[in-house]
Amino acid sequence: MRLAAGALALMLLASCRGGPAHGPARVAEYVRGTTCRPCHAETSSTFSHTGMGRSSYPLTAERSIEDWTLHNTFEVNATGLRYRMFRRDDKFFMRQSLVDAQGRESAVDERELIRVIGSGNHSRSYLVAVGNKLFQAPMCWYTKDAVWDLCPGYEENNDYFSREIDRTCVFCHNARMERLPGARNAYVEPIPNGIDCERCHGPGSLHVDRWSRGETPTGAGDPAIVNPRRLTPELRMQICFQCHLGDSKSTERVARVETTLEDWRPGQPIAAAMVPFRFAELTPHEFGLSAQVDRLLLSRCYLESGGRMECVTCHNPHVTVYRGNRPADFFTSKCLVCHAKEACTAPAATRIATSPPDDCVRCHMRKGEPSDHRHAEFTDHWIRKRIDQPSSGRDAFGVEPYLPGDFAKLPPSDRAFYTGRAISLRAHSVPPRLQRSMWPEAER
Repeated sequence: MRLAAGALALMLLASCRGGPAHGPARVAEYVRGTTCRPCHAETSSTFSHTGMGRSSYPLTAERSIEDWTLHNTFEVNATGLRYRMFRRDDKFFMRQSLVDAQGRESAVDERELIRVIGSGNHSRSYLVAVGNKLFQAPMCWYTKDAVWDLCPGYEENNDYFSREIDRTCVFCHNARMERLPGARNAYVEPIPNGIDCERCHGPGSLHVDRWSRGETPTGAGDPAIVNPRRLTPELRMQICFQCHLGDSKSTERVARVETTLEDWRPGQPIAAAMVPFRFAELTPHEFGLSAQVDRLLLSRCYLESGGRMECVTCHNPHVTVYRGNRPADFFTSKCLVCHAKEACTAPAATRIATSPPDDCVRCHMRKGEPSDHRHAEFTDHWIRKRIDQPSSGRDAFGVEPYLPGDFAKLPPSDRAFYTGRAISLRAHSVPPRLQRSMWPEAER
């Protein structure tokens, strides 16, 4: 029914524009974010400085932030592997080798680093190419500690230069990339540079066509493009779900059988593309780098806000929070929309000791190293009264749906299938002794 309604809307839109009333409806196509800049120059300029706007780009000397000359060697003591990152002329390379007790190299594998994944706010990883196929290099640059170290996951399972950059990688780390037919990690050129407008606003060809004809804006909005402000709070937040619901140690985003993430469009329920699950047991300290939604949905502030609290309450997606001119009380001012400063029961000395004083975030949102990303300090988005609970790991590994209301709407057979799939996938993230019990449960 939803698809039929959408098709009818597009047909009506085409008819109103003077198109053939009984002809095929025009379907919006992706046009790349650079097309948006002439009409949205200011928004485009500020967005280009955000982490999303700098999520992927070619590695060039102008955009290099790493140490390529002094502290540019890393050794994996357990295996004898050595990595050396260096610059030759205007190109950058990563050299992998085995080193014996005399320092002699063997099994040398040297690759050119052609592309960066990551803004550098926390880290940067690198792509290498074999023909037109893309792979991740094993070493990452970590900004906070200014060090080279193995990329997340490589400390447990070193894929060397063979980790494929598949659709799940590029979906959240770049604008829309179309795979070449029959390929898993080869994409249609040109490859875009960074997440763009269409990630949150949907394909823009019909919108661009309309305003290219010189129509005068009326302020009523354009049904040919998604304006998140005109969505319900639930659907607006679910635009963020596509990338920020994903704790690698806790959450499993099980793909729907009948569709793919690439088919999903902003404004649709995220359940149309995925069935997210999580481990039912919560961990007070451990959280993943991309677990902002996972943790926020646990917060009493969110649960009791009646839909008033959402991601954009504190984050303008078009403006980076890392800007130098951000007011010191920026986030505290967001809290004071609902909370009175006089209601704080913390001792005066504790409140004065934060920087800036009376900083709500410092007392109610933990900062720490994510469980899936070293050399980074990140904010745990589980807002709570006390953040000093003792650290504890996970003892139980049962899974539950993240969106129980949407899950309950599925037929019983689908609920059974997606639950089994979630258990099977989560089993890859637990100790081997536990896998032996989880896989039979998934099969059941």
